[in-house]
Amino acid sequence: SPYSLQMTLGVERQLLADLSCGVDFVWTRGYRFTRLENLNPIIPGTGNKRKDPTKGNQWFFTDNGRSDYKGLYLTITKRFSHGWALDLAYTLSQSKADVETEQTSCWSYDEDAWERQYGPTNNDARHRLAISGIFNLPLGFQLSSMFYYRSKLPWNAIYPYDKNLDSLTNDYVDQYRNSRRGFDTWYINARLSKQFWFSRFRLQVFAEGYNLTNRVNFSTIFNRYGEANFGQPIAADSPRQLQFGLRFDF
Repeated sequence: SPYSLQMTLGVERQLLADLSCGVDFVWTRGYRFTRLENLNPIIPGTGNKRKDPTKGNQWFFTDNGRSDYKGLYLTITKRFSHGWALDLAYTLSQSKADVETEQTSCWSYDEDAWERQYGPTNNDARHRLAISGIFNLPLGFQLSSMFYYRSKLPWNAIYPYDKNLDSLTNDYVDQYRNSRRGFDTWYINARLSKQFWFSRFRLQVFAEGYNLTNRVNFSTIFNRYGEANFGQPIAADSPRQLQFGLRFDF
């Protein structure tokens, strides 16, 4: 069965009556992750010759996958008092693996294929920052907001043909998987609300906005090497969205 070794070391300190901060270091190594391997592949450079020419593909699940994650977490928390609260969370991390799911198979039949497969995971971002807060405003209004930032995610450049003649397309251009970095992401969400009391009943009106600055956060990059638009974004996350609502409690 797959297993992991984990180590955490942290400290949290209260600085003021309503203010605290914390620092945590996390290190996790994973072993024996499931991956899909072909025990009778095409010999690279031949195009169609196999190790055992009397048989076809022989796919088996093996337990040779591995991973490594290191993270440093910083938190600052100002609990709600005097009409406002604030939370700040920052993560500096590195994540590597040669598998993404139990269905991960090799991209090539070269002898060093799985070594080249070991690289940054698809969601490996060096920096992540989230700042959220709640603020009481005049006339009974309340504002809650969140700012989120994530640094560039990795992507993998591939040849759109079978470069090493092993019957598998999408050969890696770079030495290791996910060697390139795409675009960073940041957005601001906010919610403005006001409550009205009628005896035992309460009416709340609110307005919510997502990605208020309408920033274009690219999410997918065209990765077929040598073709037009290589390295250019081809998809993005949601644009600005606004919604309004009522809530009646009784």
